[in-house]
Amino acid sequence: MASSFLLPWSNIHTSPSAQIELPPLVASLAAEEGRGRAAEAEERWEADRAASAGDPG
Repeated sequence: MASSFLLPWSNIHTSPSAQIELPPLVASLAAEEGRGRAAEAEERWEADRAASAGDPG
């Protein structure tokens, strides 16, 4: 009885609905996260460059 209840969850990563519905959401979240991290990295790089040049801001 319990195995038949758990069976649908065993293929959650290979189910067609998961392959169709999740990747666009995951991709958009990853892109948003990537943009945020890129902006932070650019700000740190500019701050480090300014500090090494002796320019406080």
